[in-house]
Amino acid sequence: MVNLMSSRNKRQRLEFDIGDYVRVNIPRVDRTGIDRRSLPVMEVLDGGVYHLGCAYGILGTCYQVFDLESISAEFPELENIPEKQISLTEAVKMQSSATVTGALCHCKSKCDSNRCPCK
Repeated sequence: MVNLMSSRNKRQRLEFDIGDYVRVNIPRVDRTGIDRRSLPVMEVLDGGVYHLGCAYGILGTCYQVFDLESISAEFPELENIPEKQISLTEAVKMQSSATVTGALCHCKSKCDSNRCPCK
């Protein structure tokens, strides 16, 4: 158990600076089976908690440091964050690949059970 805690602390930084790229995990309820599992965001403000902005606006929820994971990739779409406030669920829907493709899955069944890979 101690090894798990120390490895997690090594993976995460204890604080982030304004302009750092981080990601927030998306709850399973808010995404489909083919969507991303995390949302890339950039920090907007800092006051003990982190206010984050994504390509579609500023997220209305404040996050603590253990909710965030640092990423090293560059995201040009995060250079100009709109000033409107949106929820995480709205941001997930806007970046969803299901809305882009127009289809959720290619299953031969009716996707009635939770065993379907697209759920």
